[in-house]
Amino acid sequence: MAKGSSNPLVVNSIIWDNTAYIGYSEIYSWNGGIVTAKYSDIRGGWPGTGNIDADPLFTESANNDYHLTWNSPCRDKGDNSYVTESHDFEGDFRVALNTVDMGADEYYYHLYHVGDVIPGSPIDIKVVGYPSAPITLYLGSGIQDPPLSTQYGDLWLNWPPLWQGNIGKVQSNGVLVFSATVPTSWMSGSEQPLQALVGPMSGPWTRLANLEVLVVE
Repeated sequence: MAKGSSNPLVVNSIIWDNTAYIGYSEIYSWNGGIVTAKYSDIRGGWPGTGNIDADPLFTESANNDYHLTWNSPCRDKGDNSYVTESHDFEGDFRVALNTVDMGADEYYYHLYHVGDVIPGSPIDIKVVGYPSAPITLYLGSGIQDPPLSTQYGDLWLNWPPLWQGNIGKVQSNGVLVFSATVPTSWMSGSEQPLQALVGPMSGPWTRLANLEVLVVE
């Protein structure tokens, strides 16, 4: 909401399913405030260069997973000239490929999990990558810091890993969901480091995803 002499500039953003004010779905300008929006996805539309009005196609918004999918209209649709930070909120490069994405999440190789890490309980491991890329998941015995530089990026896990396995291929939406059960042998308070290789060994687009540490509750 813009109020009075406030004249906010909104750039490279996603404003969707927001409630601004009675009768206004996303943005409300009150008492003379002027909202300027550019290169943003705004539900219901908003005048401005590069703006769109399209479902952002989040991975699973019903469960608060707002990562962009491969087919998202927000991917590579921002404006690089407004980028002020080198990384997004998760530590991925802010301009991962050639053009910045709209929204807080930059679509790039990424490993994360959804659900509480409780021994004996289900957990979803999710990997973001290009469609059809095979995924190898690694469970490490510890973390090496600084990481080892490899042809695929930084390797954070102590090597060799405790476990590794091919968990499938990235789906057409750019996300692989691997459902598993947290081992009952994992002790409360312990940390279990994971990393994933996205793509086939020696592939030109193959990269190591980020380090993800599961903290057992």
